[in-house]
Amino acid sequence: MKEKLLKNWGFKILALLLGFVIWFLVANVEDYSISKTITGIPVTLLNQEAITDQNKVFEVTQGETVNITVQGRRSIVEGLTADDFNATADLSELSITNAVQVAVEAHSVEIRREVAVTVNDGMLMVAIEDSGEEKFPIRVATKGTPQEGYAVISTSSSPTTITVTGAASLIKKITNVQAEVDVDEGNGNISVQSKIKLIDSYGEEIDASKLQLSAEVVRARAYIQKTKEVPIVVTAEGEPAEGYGIAGDPQYDTETILVAGSETNLRNLSSILIDDIDVTDQDEDLHTTVNIGDYLPSGITIIDPIKTIDITIPIEKLVEKTITLRPANIEVVGKQDDYDYKLPVAENEFEITVVGLSKDVENMTAADLEAYIDVSELKSEGAYNIRLQLKELSDVNYVEDVTDLRVALTIEEKATTEEEDSSSTTESSSTTVSSSSTSTTAEASTSTTESH
Repeated sequence: MKEKLLKNWGFKILALLLGFVIWFLVANVEDYSISKTITGIPVTLLNQEAITDQNKVFEVTQGETVNITVQGRRSIVEGLTADDFNATADLSELSITNAVQVAVEAHSVEIRREVAVTVNDGMLMVAIEDSGEEKFPIRVATKGTPQEGYAVISTSSSPTTITVTGAASLIKKITNVQAEVDVDEGNGNISVQSKIKLIDSYGEEIDASKLQLSAEVVRARAYIQKTKEVPIVVTAEGEPAEGYGIAGDPQYDTETILVAGSETNLRNLSSILIDDIDVTDQDEDLHTTVNIGDYLPSGITIIDPIKTIDITIPIEKLVEKTITLRPANIEVVGKQDDYDYKLPVAENEFEITVVGLSKDVENMTAADLEAYIDVSELKSEGAYNIRLQLKELSDVNYVEDVTDLRVALTIEEKATTEEEDSSSTTESSSTTVSSSSTSTTAEASTSTTESH
């Protein structure tokens, strides 16, 4: 048996070697070397503090991901993906052009031994600028419309401010930090968690991913109350300059205003009274603008877009007018049927001067003074001086004291019928007011003088 095994041993070794060679050739033919491009390998940044410690911030402008070409045996290369490799850029090695070479290697030691890696365009570029930090108030915006008869009276947020850090140039673009509350069909207070939005001067939202916010979500609230439209009432106080008067009602451009409050407060509110417009010593129209909110009672909020009103108090120079008052304009009251009452014309003509606004005095006549004398206490014949009574005027004043004007009056007992017939042919030089007539109705002519 031994002799058989050792017989022709050289041929046997040769056959073994030949078999190994054949196997090696076959194996290499099936597992030949190939190349493969792998794309989108994310680049990890190392030593970022090399920039941030200088109070700087940076942004990758090129090379956030990298592509590589790997070469090796087909059995290994075909199954490789971006997850099998690690790409890094060391920012402490930045060049003066703010560029650094990206390094790529396989996670597995076996893969590193089996394949060759070539980085395609492996340069990472960064832009570096000053770092900034700023605190912004949070403005709560609403969207939608509350129920009819209700309105948003105010909003709030918690916290009320946020701090934004990052590139100073990007922070400068922020004009408004906003949280949002949907109030559509609301009729009571609403509170929600709202994501912060950074808004620029064009009303566009800024990408906040490159900034750091002290809070990204805040509690936003909208306060909703019932509404009511109420009238505005304006009155003036004080007296204009001497010789001037208020020439009419205050004029203002808004007659009603929309307010909000609790149902109880609204029920008790009938108008908004603006009663402190002072015209003291004013000799021309007074123009002023007032803030309506200053006149609202506690618990009431103005929600009308109009917050102020323009008010004009018309001021006009007063004018005088002199009215001639004659006996025919004087009524005798309290007469007795047995007597005649005579007012001598020569002794009973009065010049009455009134002063007021032109619209009130220009058309005044003696009849407007409603002059009269009261003879109810006079029971016998005789000549009397009796006090003249004039109407107390509301919008017009008497220039002189008219409380002591006296009327000359003669009272005579009525004559018999025959005497009356004979006397009827003789014209009396004085006016007689008979008890058989209720009053004289003839209107005396008036002479008027106006002073402007």
